[in-house]
Amino acid sequence: MRCINNFLINKYYGVEKITHKRFMYRNCIWAGIVVAIILCTLTDIRAQSDCESFGWANYDGQKEKGTVTGGGTTTAIQVTTFTALKSAVESSDAKVIHVVNDVGSGYKGKTGDVLNFKSNKTIIGAKAGITVKCSFQISSDSNIIVQNLIIRGPGNSNSEQNWDAVNIQKSKRIWFDHCTIMEGEDGNFDVVKGSDNVTVSWCKFTYITGGVHNLSNLIGSSDDEPESHGKLNVTYAYCWWENVNSRCPRTRYGKIHVLNCYYNKIGDGAFAGKMSNVRVEGCYFESNVTNPTGLISTGGQSGVFTIDCNKNSTKTDGYTSAFVPPYQYKKYNNSEVKSLVTTKAGPTLTSLPDCGGSVSVNELPAPGQQCRLNLVMEAEKIRVTCDAQQGDNIGMSVVNLTGKKITDVHYICECTGRTTKKINLHSIKSGVYILRLHLNGHKIAQHVFKK
Repeated sequence: MRCINNFLINKYYGVEKITHKRFMYRNCIWAGIVVAIILCTLTDIRAQSDCESFGWANYDGQKEKGTVTGGGTTTAIQVTTFTALKSAVESSDAKVIHVVNDVGSGYKGKTGDVLNFKSNKTIIGAKAGITVKCSFQISSDSNIIVQNLIIRGPGNSNSEQNWDAVNIQKSKRIWFDHCTIMEGEDGNFDVVKGSDNVTVSWCKFTYITGGVHNLSNLIGSSDDEPESHGKLNVTYAYCWWENVNSRCPRTRYGKIHVLNCYYNKIGDGAFAGKMSNVRVEGCYFESNVTNPTGLISTGGQSGVFTIDCNKNSTKTDGYTSAFVPPYQYKKYNNSEVKSLVTTKAGPTLTSLPDCGGSVSVNELPAPGQQCRLNLVMEAEKIRVTCDAQQGDNIGMSVVNLTGKKITDVHYICECTGRTTKKINLHSIKSGVYILRLHLNGHKIAQHVFKK
């Protein structure tokens, strides 16, 4: 058994450096909100966090290395222009970058807006639906996180060798999460030329304009790519392909895990090429998908193995069984996949992920009143400490995503000074919940994760 304590310690915001968000409430300073959960795993992870990478990204080759940290604990910066984003991404320093509005003017062919990444970067859309119109080029880099963005190419794809929406080559330990990647000219998301240890989770891949080359996800660009032997290990988890001709993904060389993904209105699904072993597990294919899996092999072993999907079409050429992922993961029944993925995949995070950093606020307080909030860790409980006035009405509640109340605590401060109340999460099932706090009618809401 492996236990990981304090798993929500901030990977993005820099707990020790980022100042606590200050908001105003009458005569009260909330000194801290403590969300504390110990994660223990036996055979699988009960839920995947928006705060930590998983899958192949947590490896260096075949050796486990730990989560991708991106910009780590550096102070986050906010960008509002493509020029500022490009400067931060292409800096040699570690950076945590919050994109707060749409940026980029797009590209065509191999000209226009492009981000040439450097290692140790975290880029997060600060709210749902932020679009970056440019090509993401990641070459000879490592330790990169991209989350909660629409990455959009020009569409009308009719020729090869133009820029992809995302191109990863000679790079490793990359995590893309909660993104929509669309309209790439040569492709949407290619992992090639010796890249390794990539995880793509909760992402949607699609085309909305016409084009004969609407080919989405390529792994390995050639059957003659010796630098990729033993590499190109990629996890696609909880992803969504729609309105794509093929390459969902099309693979070479690596061990590729396609987990709990949803396919609709595509030509060819997961197709295995030279020396690749593809595990397609717990996926759901709509009835319009007539070629869910297949082989494109011109030498060397290849195999695509469907496991617990609604359409099973295992095909092999040399391999006798699917590879077994060395990492732990949460697997849903294929009957749950469509609803789950179409609800959560893409840039659906309405605020910055709660990884020990700032708290999202539903109602701004009145001028002249101050409140300071901070998230830290403890054990399976939420603790609220408040410097309050006698008679203040304070309440906390935990509700599920449908609004059903799970538990709550309400009290009237009996004296002026510091008071502490707790909500115990021990009996609550694993999942995402909303913590609601109120002081004298002013409200705050924040997502919390129970593992």
